[in-house]
Amino acid sequence: MERIYKFFGKNVLIIGLISMTMGCNDFLDEPQPSTAVSHDQVFTSENGVRSYFNGIYRNLRSQWKSVDGKTGGDTETWGVVSLNITREVNGVDMMIPSGWYQWDYRHDNRASIYTRTKFVWDFLYETVNQANIIIKGVEESELSESAKKRFAAEAKAIRAWAYFNLIREYQFSYATDPDAPGVPIYTEPASIESTGKPRDAVQDVYDLILSDMEYAVQNLEPSGNRVLKSNINVYVAQGMLARVKLEMSQWEAAKKAAIAARGGTKFPLNAEGYGDGFNKIDNQEWIWGFPQSNDQTLYYGTPASHFNHFVDGYASVFVNDDFVKLFSDTDVRNLFSAGFYGGDPTNYYYY
Repeated sequence: MERIYKFFGKNVLIIGLISMTMGCNDFLDEPQPSTAVSHDQVFTSENGVRSYFNGIYRNLRSQWKSVDGKTGGDTETWGVVSLNITREVNGVDMMIPSGWYQWDYRHDNRASIYTRTKFVWDFLYETVNQANIIIKGVEESELSESAKKRFAAEAKAIRAWAYFNLIREYQFSYATDPDAPGVPIYTEPASIESTGKPRDAVQDVYDLILSDMEYAVQNLEPSGNRVLKSNINVYVAQGMLARVKLEMSQWEAAKKAAIAARGGTKFPLNAEGYGDGFNKIDNQEWIWGFPQSNDQTLYYGTPASHFNHFVDGYASVFVNDDFVKLFSDTDVRNLFSAGFYGGDPTNYYYY
């Protein structure tokens, strides 16, 4: 029986998710392994494909660990959360003098043997491969043409998101040199036995990203319906496309995509909600977000563990006073807590 594998040979752990969405009659009579499912089970129904997506989204917000167990499994490898925190502390707005992510803040976590390098590469290519499996699987399935396009669009948006993060991590900006070597492009499912590919040009990587994004925008449901806010719909895809266009200095195209991502009045700005600590996923301003429940919490892997100094956690991130100075006294975003640990604005721990 053919098995579905992640890029590095790990079985896709979604059998439990399928059991929540498929009836008992949908399973084969013969006993099935608890760590893998076959193509026959996944791509014969829309519920099966949706369950595979559930596994991908779960993986995006989970703690990543390499197949050999030598990399990951710590607070620096929490999927999307770790990617975002890394990018945040790489800039000049936040300071992190000690604790997790301090080496990212110091720009000293870049060698090939370091956790950050291995995590970003392996985690994102796993995601690319999972998307490729869905794209190929639905294409070869007997699902309706509308379902094929809808599922392929969502998978291509995920693949584009992963490649956008890869190319930004492993090459300079697009404007620096579009002909420079970028990252390898995979558009077919791969396994541990697959032969690795050489680096493709930056322009080629962006061409794939744009092609995937445009397909997603055109084929995701116009209504933007979704069960959970973690699912990518047409508005999320438009938001992703806006970021890509910004990176490429295509300002008008970025503006157009950003406006489309707002969905008219569907996602209005919500200044009144800024004071709640950004802790409510039903906030009308959030277009894409990953919910947490008591039985699926990230615990110390959450952003709040690092940024929030009023709850249990690492409380290791501080706000740069130069950033604070950019806000007027009446700016609705001026929510910085000052002097919690004493001192004055010249002390790194003041904000």
